[in-house]
Amino acid sequence: MKKVLIVLLAFAVAGGVFAQEMNWSGEVNVGVFIEFGDDFDDALVKVWDDDEAALSTKLLGEFDGGGWGANFGVNANVLGAGAAGVGALGDVRVFGVEIYDAHGWVDLLGGMLTARAGLIDPAVWDVRGWIDDNVSSGAGVRLEIKPIDGLNVGAFLSMPDSTLGIGSHVLPTTVANFLQETALGFAFDAGAFDLSAALKLYSEISSETVGDMDGKLIAGFGMDLGIAELYIGAALANLLDDEDLLVRLGLNLDFDLGGALGAKLEAGMEMQDGLSLVEATPGVFFGLSDLLTVGADITLTMLDNDGLGLATISPLLYLKCAAAGASITAGYGFDMFTADFGDKLNHVIKIVCNFAY
Repeated sequence: MKKVLIVLLAFAVAGGVFAQEMNWSGEVNVGVFIEFGDDFDDALVKVWDDDEAALSTKLLGEFDGGGWGANFGVNANVLGAGAAGVGALGDVRVFGVEIYDAHGWVDLLGGMLTARAGLIDPAVWDVRGWIDDNVSSGAGVRLEIKPIDGLNVGAFLSMPDSTLGIGSHVLPTTVANFLQETALGFAFDAGAFDLSAALKLYSEISSETVGDMDGKLIAGFGMDLGIAELYIGAALANLLDDEDLLVRLGLNLDFDLGGALGAKLEAGMEMQDGLSLVEATPGVFFGLSDLLTVGADITLTMLDNDGLGLATISPLLYLKCAAAGASITAGYGFDMFTADFGDKLNHVIKIVCNFAY
């Protein structure tokens, strides 16, 4: 409820332009997931896509009035629960609709300053790749200064996402809380390389901090190496709590090996108070034609929690067919778990369909 006023502001702006021309785009995802052990009687079959929804769709409307405009975006999904037994499909449990973008924007000073207000989805100063984090989207007001080509510097004042309170009474948001939720950031794209960094503060009523002010720092650097695209990301969370400091480091490499052959490496690690996670996913793919691509990935994960270890190996072979905004990906893999408390092997079959419009 704390975001209602800001979202209503965005609706007021967006509502005035709905009668005018909007540029609409979106996508639909649906798929099937089958998981089974050595004994196929334990199979789990459910309608599934990459977001763990039986069916999901996204719709985005964008209006550009020449120096001002508005966005409106909505997600809808049907969540399914898998049932035991061969051939048993997951029954539909939840239908959800989420407005993820509803904001207005205006360019000032000849485009050197852009102001946005409402529920803002397009992120700036974000860190992509394995880290995949940003602190510049959500309900609030964002100012972006663009003094030269490729440079974006600014501030984002966001509404606290608070769940703290007594019973059903959530603590009220004050002006001080609103100002304490400031994010400062910059992004620079020089073509051959790009870099970004942002600092986000959280107020004492934020659900991120559970009663104390805190902060997060994220940064990223990307470069074109010719044969590969390199990206390095980092994130530090809980900056004001030495005992609970979360450190995340990520590396992404996308190789162009010539012709239709390509390869990738995505790797990262997390460390926090006795817990450590290391993950790496190398992969290779080959274009059989303009429509068909075959590939293989393998994900290696090692987790240590105060001496209790868990390791997983997850290879995946897949075939992807893509044409005219639609794609179908079919794959087979397995998850092999090796832990201090025992081993386990699960086979996985995935079929995912994506339709963009």
